[in-house]
Amino acid sequence: MKKVWLVLNLLLMTALIAAGAAVVLLLRGAELPSLPTGSQSEALAAPQRGPVDLPDAVRFRIKTNAVVAGEATLVKGGEKFLFTLRPTLDLPGNAPTSVRAYVDTHPDLEEKVEMAWKSDGGGTLQHVGEGRYEFTPPEFGGDVRLAFRGTLKVGGGAGANLSGETAIRLVCPVPWEKLPAEVSKRIGNYPHVKDSFQTPASFYKRPSHLYHITPENEGWRISPHFRLGDFDLHFDYTTPESPAINQFPQYIALYPELVAKLEQIIDGLAEKGIEVETLGLLAGFRSPAYNEWKKKQGGVGGKYTKGYSTHMYGAAADFFVDRDGDGVMDDMNGDGVSDQKDAMWIRDRIVDAVDCQAKDEKNGLAGACGTYGEHDVPDRLPQTPNLHVDVRGYHQARWFINSKDVMVTDGAHWEKHPCPGEEPKKPAAAQVAPVKTGQESSE
Repeated sequence: MKKVWLVLNLLLMTALIAAGAAVVLLLRGAELPSLPTGSQSEALAAPQRGPVDLPDAVRFRIKTNAVVAGEATLVKGGEKFLFTLRPTLDLPGNAPTSVRAYVDTHPDLEEKVEMAWKSDGGGTLQHVGEGRYEFTPPEFGGDVRLAFRGTLKVGGGAGANLSGETAIRLVCPVPWEKLPAEVSKRIGNYPHVKDSFQTPASFYKRPSHLYHITPENEGWRISPHFRLGDFDLHFDYTTPESPAINQFPQYIALYPELVAKLEQIIDGLAEKGIEVETLGLLAGFRSPAYNEWKKKQGGVGGKYTKGYSTHMYGAAADFFVDRDGDGVMDDMNGDGVSDQKDAMWIRDRIVDAVDCQAKDEKNGLAGACGTYGEHDVPDRLPQTPNLHVDVRGYHQARWFINSKDVMVTDGAHWEKHPCPGEEPKKPAAAQVAPVKTGQESSE
């Protein structure tokens, strides 16, 4: 009996051991297989992501009807500002490969960019189709910023949200009728001009619009080399006795074509190996009131100023080349001195070429040029030779100051320096600038 009991116990122990082993095997069989290593492991562990955001992936091509532009653009008085703005795609370096492949295989995506815009400063902006826009300036003029944002959703992997922003800064002139009464009074009265060849009434009429110059916008570049404040009354060297119009705020007339002409003069200098950051501007706009005040100054002040000055219409500038920053015309002809001959060197080699091209292209930049051995700006030192250029269009006159300090019209200039392709003519004699009774010549 005892043996039977021992056998039963042994069998029971064996069964228990076998059952335990089966449980262990069962548990081991339920374990997950080991995960793969490396990027596969990371891909399995990472959560599924949504579309990536790619700011600055939408860029813009802008083309305007402006004569000249910089960080700000002059809108011409009484005209709409017309431009085209078309989006382009420029994926950044961190764009996913799948998104880049999608963009590369879908060439029409740029046409699907959704555009939104707003105007800070007033006015009305209208999209007229195919990327073309028309902007009507605000009634009272002023500075305007047109802001644009383009967005586009693309596929490729999880996809991407492309976006981009740009802006156009405009300087819109103020209609004369909207000027504050005290401003129009300070500017003064424009002279009544009798229509003639020398003073066509179509040019010598009161400007219809004036640009408002403020401490905020005077430093804005309106072209690659010039700022808006370069063409005001240069309050930096006027005295407290000068007219109040010299102080802020100022309202000035300015032809955008004049700025474009000065840019072409800089380009012409560069072609001669003369690189300049800008031109030294002695005078841009002169109001009628300032012009009269300037004519009455004693000594050097105002001695060359004319009653029908093209400066009053925003069509003229007096300048000199000053690479060393000493405030005096550089020695352009290499004779060791700074005098009127240096101004004539610029006229004959640079300004004439600009005017000949303007005459041929009818681009609105043609005009007169005068050379001076010294300026007639009151209270401005040092003295310097300089040139007058303008965009009067109707006449490409040339004049200089003779040894007796008299302004002389050089009727022989274009005979001696004809434009390319023109036959030289018999030179005419230089004449003292004519002044009719009750009428003054223009400069």
